[in-house]
Amino acid sequence: MRISNIIRKVGASTRSVSFLNSFFSALVGLGTFMLLTRVLSKSNFGAWAFFISVFTMFDMLRSGMLGSATVKFYTEKVPDLQLRQIERSVGQLGAKISAFTLVIPLIYFFFGLEESYPAYSLIAYAFVPLSFINLIPSVATWFCQAKQGFKQMLYVRAASQLSFLLFAVAGLFWEYSLNTVFLGYMGSWLIATLYVLSARLVKLSWILNKERAFRAQLLSYGKFTMTTLLGSNMLKNSDTYLIMGFLNEFSVARYSVPDRILGFIDMPIRAFTTADFPRFVALVNQKLEEELQDAFNKGLGLALVVVWPISLAVFLGAEELVVHIAGPNYRDSSLILRIFAIYGFLLPLDRYTGIMIDALGFPKKNMYKVLSMLLLNVVLDVVVLSLGYGVESVAMVSLATYSLGVTFGFIVIRKKVKLEIFKSLSIGLKLMLLKIGLKV
Repeated sequence: MRISNIIRKVGASTRSVSFLNSFFSALVGLGTFMLLTRVLSKSNFGAWAFFISVFTMFDMLRSGMLGSATVKFYTEKVPDLQLRQIERSVGQLGAKISAFTLVIPLIYFFFGLEESYPAYSLIAYAFVPLSFINLIPSVATWFCQAKQGFKQMLYVRAASQLSFLLFAVAGLFWEYSLNTVFLGYMGSWLIATLYVLSARLVKLSWILNKERAFRAQLLSYGKFTMTTLLGSNMLKNSDTYLIMGFLNEFSVARYSVPDRILGFIDMPIRAFTTADFPRFVALVNQKLEEELQDAFNKGLGLALVVVWPISLAVFLGAEELVVHIAGPNYRDSSLILRIFAIYGFLLPLDRYTGIMIDALGFPKKNMYKVLSMLLLNVVLDVVVLSLGYGVESVAMVSLATYSLGVTFGFIVIRKKVKLEIFKSLSIGLKLMLLKIGLKV
């Protein structure tokens, strides 16, 4: 088969386009990460990594409340009038959630935390403008996912990520302070906002309105998915927070490097689940149980076929990866990366059970799944850090955490969808070979 035919075939698949979308985002993000480790001092880089983890938690909270609910309701066959109501309700609620960030600088200022914790001033004062500036691009990506318009989603992400990458490149020639990096980050989101508005992916009228028609439905569904995503983000970043509290910025920096590399293992999973979630929702709504099992096997199988070899390669080449990406100063992070690679084998199983629970209409049970994982992770982290163990022990805790998540998830969905791991692997391998034009 000709290369051009393979490219056309790949481009016609929503999973493939979503994968390319995530691959681009991860690649540019990794490039920016590599540059910032060289532009900033180790202490400033640790503070920046901490800020990003906190802001990501807020962004995930807002996305959890509205993103999944947008896909749930916008992908159903509803009249155009209701679609317009959903658009305006999502925009309005997004603005209201962003307005809550005003509480952060008020608490920081009025409780005198500025003197006690001067290192956190960037986080306190940066939240409010940044939360509003990145709202419009965020809303655009939710509706792009609902419409399965992953190419437009790629353009939105490229506008912010490429501009920040160029800003990081300039840091090799000019000295940047931590505040300068933040201003560059905020500017990159402003560029994305201008692109979204010019492309009319989102209208300002969606934000500035008093639509009430779909607010109750969005909030009812979103309160569980928000807690789930918030718990997921806390699960992802609780290690960073506890390391910062028990140890120091240098330890956070050591931990952040392998955590960033782990994003390449997580990347195809996020891509596939982003594409498969609307498909699962549609099959559940149509009560097509056999087709739902088949779709689950296909999605999980592709994720396993792609992710397991990547995890193995990362485990074997951990030291070379760390040194190449972050430099020789971070060589001691290679053991942490090897541990991450081991639990990377569990990630596809955990993510697919999670989106299936939501698609089946059990967001509350998915919330319990994530919160139980978070509780176990925090308790074990506190224990190992209190006993004087290092960041490697924190990484080891993740193996127990994700094992619990996989077990919990399959217990919840077992009456509707079965775990057929060998069948999933077989289907995933056949689909992968077909994608590249090989007969099976």
